[in-house]
Amino acid sequence: MKKASGIFSILFFLFFAKLVCADTFDVGGKNINIPSPPGFVPITKAMDGAYRLSQRMSNPRTDQLALYISKSNVPAALKGEIPSLKRYFIVTVSKNAKHMTIGAKEFSILKDTVKSQNKKIIREVKAKMPEILKKISEGISKEFNAKMSMKISKMIPLDLHYESENAFSYSMYIAYKASMGDSSISEIVPATITFVRVADKVIFLIAYGSKKDLEWTRNVSKTWSRMVISSNSQ
Repeated sequence: MKKASGIFSILFFLFFAKLVCADTFDVGGKNINIPSPPGFVPITKAMDGAYRLSQRMSNPRTDQLALYISKSNVPAALKGEIPSLKRYFIVTVSKNAKHMTIGAKEFSILKDTVKSQNKKIIREVKAKMPEILKKISEGISKEFNAKMSMKISKMIPLDLHYESENAFSYSMYIAYKASMGDSSISEIVPATITFVRVADKVIFLIAYGSKKDLEWTRNVSKTWSRMVISSNSQ
């Protein structure tokens, strides 16, 4: 049950050895520095179970750059275990947009679009989720030799709550059910998604928490986005 619980916890921050303070990623030909969120570190190949799971999570619209777990989870992860996570992070980039140059004007238009059409966008995303989750479940079932199934019943976006020149954020609640072998789980979790413009590229910082962690995801996302912008300001 502990292993299954850990898998369930990781599944929904993925969707949507060196332990260093920042890593550099090539995004559409630009090098972008991504500092780790305070108190968290990226999943590496040395964390066998968690890493293998991450490779089976495939969102067709984005490239995941890094996944972050709490430092307290590292000992278990380095033993190959999949720790049960309550708080976690992911950073991604749109496959379609990573080669585009996004200036201040384009970023402002993007922000206005999210403000006015986000509920519609989320409905369209949710409509495509069953097919995506089916493929992900099949991959995980094969990787871990255990039957896996997942379902998202609700995705409820909230209004934008943070804006700056090069970043903006909104939160959402995700209601999901998952089963693996004889274990199952049903939860509602908050997530905060932050759009950040650095080096004329847009990356997505996503913070996930447990049911009562909405404000935590918002506060830590603001801190993290400022760290990313500061790391790429020179």
